Amino acid sequence: MTQTAQISVSEKPAAKSPVKTTAKEKIIKAARVLLLDKGYGAVSVEEIVSAAGVSKGSFYHFFKSKEDLGLAALKDFMEEGGEIMMCGTCGEIADPVTRAFGFLKHVEAKSEKLWNNGCLMVLFSVDMSGAHPKIRKQTEKILADIHETIGEVLAPLAKALEGGVKPSDLTHMYVSVIDGSIVYARATGDVGQIAVNLKAFRTQMETLVKKAWAGRSIFFG
Repeated sequence: MTQTAQISVSEKPAAKSPVKTTAKEKIIKAARVLLLDKGYGAVSVEEIVSAAGVSKGSFYHFFKSKEDLGLAALKDFMEEGGEIMMCGTCGEIADPVTRAFGFLKHVEAKSEKLWNNGCLMVLFSVDMSGAHPKIRKQTEKILADIHETIGEVLAPLAKALEGGVKPSDLTHMYVSVIDGSIVYARATGDVGQIAVNLKAFRTQMETLVKKAWAGRSIFFG
């Protein structure tokens, strides 16, 4: 019997083992939930390790302090959110202005998934940056990265507006709409208002571009 025949008779494809969540991942995920729910100051290390189902020794094996965990939770939250925000099909659109509107529509549609329970970036920026220089430095860096990424997408839209608008100014305006909407949603419990506000921003931009491009054929998708 050949080797090939032996394999076909005696060997079966190995079943895929489920991906195991590490103790570090459990701690970070538990921290994300608790920090968004209660705020940084109201959550203890003991509460986090209890929710994660790990020992306190495991916590200090991975993190020097609660502040370090907060930064890890923030990084995890922003990476996940960035993937959701940038995963739309709008990147396949050839026209840059139409692509920018496609991005705005995508984020609008994903707003509840992105910020249903709040936003660690907003929470840390508002509640913690003054008392935690390390966190302030990290939030500033993340904000700069966010503005750069979104700015690249919105730059063609900014240039299309009558009189021209600085891409950085339009990006600041858009991010401010998101941040303000998240704060409002947390205060009122009305998460749906985030999408409403983002739609209002998008439709206003559409109106302004149509005015600037009067007589030209425009399709926003």
